[in-house]
Amino acid sequence: MVVSEETREKIRQSKLGTHLSEETKAKLSKLRRGKRPSLETRIKLSIARRARVMPPISEETKAKIKASWTEERKAKTSAAMSARCGSLSHMWRGGVRTNPEGYVKIYCPSHPFCDGGGYVMEHRLVAERALGKYLDPKNVVHHINKNVADNRNENLVICEDDAYHKLIHKRMKEQHYAHKTDKQKKIWS
Repeated sequence: MVVSEETREKIRQSKLGTHLSEETKAKLSKLRRGKRPSLETRIKLSIARRARVMPPISEETKAKIKASWTEERKAKTSAAMSARCGSLSHMWRGGVRTNPEGYVKIYCPSHPFCDGGGYVMEHRLVAERALGKYLDPKNVVHHINKNVADNRNENLVICEDDAYHKLIHKRMKEQHYAHKTDKQKKIWS
């Protein structure tokens, strides 16, 4: 393809930083289509990309930045950040969340066994309220009707550990299996 003198001039202008019309951009794009940039061009592009990276900061500049962080400025920043937490956050939904497994979590940052976000499983809070003390982390709360969102007192059993909890599930499965007819037992096994 032969490039006209007018197009070459426009290419030179584009390198000088002048703005091109949409028509010119389309022509230039058509000219470059399917062609790989030369090694020289790729090196220039690589250098240009690296030049955009922020240069290293001198020790003098670091000292100025450190000095600008006075106690007053730190306190203001801390207050501004804490104002976005909990009930003051724009994302606040009343302190109640449901995790992907269906368990309900309640915001309780003062709880000794809360997670990193300050949430505790609701069934554990209900069981602790009924007992009048905190549950040990190894204790497991079992839902009798298998509905993990149903956190009524009468639906919860506190297990001393995971082994006892698994035993409850095994017995429930056996009990459920015992009621099946011989035909149904063959299907289940």
